[in-house]
Amino acid sequence: MEVPSLAFSYLGYGRAVLGAGYRDGLRLCKLGIRKDVFEAENYLNLARTCLLRNRRRMAIRALNRGLRVDRKSTRLNSSHALTSYAVLCLKKK
Repeated sequence: MEVPSLAFSYLGYGRAVLGAGYRDGLRLCKLGIRKDVFEAENYLNLARTCLLRNRRRMAIRALNRGLRVDRKSTRLNSSHALTSYAVLCLKKK
């Protein structure tokens, strides 16, 4: 039985959130993307994982790639707007 790509990216994000390993979480998110490049939510999970370590540039890059896959994704669009706003506010300080 094939494991869905979203399972890997959610597992990676979950591990990073719980402190079980940021690098391992990133690796699992990227594995999810490799398994299904056309699943936009995998990119969202990668971006959320990156933000846990303040890797804003990498997070925005992941969101942009996800938006290239699915322009109409409301989850990606709202996350992208919030992340971009947060980065903009941090640059002004």
